[in-house]
Amino acid sequence: MKLPIDSIKLDSDLQPRAALNQGTITEYAEAMKEGAQFPGVVVFHEGETYWLADGYHRHAAAKMAGVQDISAEIRTGSKEDALKFALSANTTHGLRRSQADKRRAVIIALRRFGDISNRELGRMTAVDDKTVAKYRERLETAKEVVKRLEAGESFSAILENDEKKKLFIFRFPKRHNGRVFIRQVYVDLSGDPPFYQWDTRGLSLDCLDLGISIDKNSDQYADLAEFTAWKGMDEDIARD
Repeated sequence: MKLPIDSIKLDSDLQPRAALNQGTITEYAEAMKEGAQFPGVVVFHEGETYWLADGYHRHAAAKMAGVQDISAEIRTGSKEDALKFALSANTTHGLRRSQADKRRAVIIALRRFGDISNRELGRMTAVDDKTVAKYRERLETAKEVVKRLEAGESFSAILENDEKKKLFIFRFPKRHNGRVFIRQVYVDLSGDPPFYQWDTRGLSLDCLDLGISIDKNSDQYADLAEFTAWKGMDEDIARD
């Protein structure tokens, strides 16, 4: 069935990929302009809303190619049903999932369905239960870090056990309007000189739940759960 492309609703919550591949989108768009036929995207129909659950690259390519209607497989279900489907999408077709894609899927699943067993979540996200257990533990660590930031500490951490890619979170000494503010610095030390990928001041602690931008020139984000080896820093350093 064909659907008007503008009738399909996108939501970042339903996109388990860490980032869309712009090269793939451009390649698909050029093929569409030449008349190539692609498998239909998968949408879940809830009332008047069509939630896109699978086919974000194809949808973006169709928009780029100026396509007005797109082939779609329509299923009846809610946004939650769409999410459960999306979490294991692209395991057998389309652009192969990266490790970052799998990680994001697991973290989303844990945040939305954390009361489900690791084995069930593993089936939902098409990863093994040990991977789910690892990120469940990391999310608990991230929650503890946020609590300790609230209490006045500052922290450093490394990205996925990579000693060259570090995150520093400095907790500002004083509250402002009852809120805690922090400074975050994400730096890649593998280059010469080191490359400061992200540096921000005056960020509300509440924003940590939204993820951490690791490249301000792209749509890539890291979650606190992707960082390891959390270490507290001296409060005097946090003031500098």
